[in-house]
Amino acid sequence: MGEKTRFTTIAKAIAEGGAPEVGPHGATFPDGYKAAMICDAIMESAVSMRQADISY
Repeated sequence: MGEKTRFTTIAKAIAEGGAPEVGPHGATFPDGYKAAMICDAIMESAVSMRQADISY
């Protein structure tokens, strides 16, 4: 999805009073949450030099 298409989708959603549908082409809040959990586990593992468990 190009920059213009994303901007148009967001602008249209704002004008219509709703949130734009980003999936399946864009990341959703749950996607970001899972990515953050993975990053935290990577940092924990690097500090402890052990495998870190991930639970969502």
